[in-house]
Amino acid sequence: MTSNHETDNKVKIWVNKRFYFAKIRSLYFPGWKGDLFVNNGLNEKWLKHYEPGISACLEYPTITLSEALHQTTAKYPNNTAFIFADKQWTYREFNDLASQMANALLSLGLSIGDPVGIYLPNSPQFIISY
Repeated sequence: MTSNHETDNKVKIWVNKRFYFAKIRSLYFPGWKGDLFVNNGLNEKWLKHYEPGISACLEYPTITLSEALHQTTAKYPNNTAFIFADKQWTYREFNDLASQMANALLSLGLSIGDPVGIYLPNSPQFIISY
């Protein structure tokens, strides 16, 4: 059983690690602030070369990766999702394989939202399991 003191220490270590990595990230990527990229003038070098009307940052929808895959599959089911070696997978195939992986994890007793560690090389299996 974990005491409150041990739990507090674990939380402090976690917070310190998050802060430490945030500090490192801010050294190498000065435009990052929290989880958002901020146009603070440090990236002006390349922005001046953008064509008129091109945004300095991208707008990302507030949907999950799973929702994005389902939407893309609905729009472009037969388009190539990714290529590995000499094989191509369509979005339909990718979506089907990702759903099979999700269902396999659910059948093992995992629930939606449970953390899962993935340790695979850069391969189709990694993309599918992510």
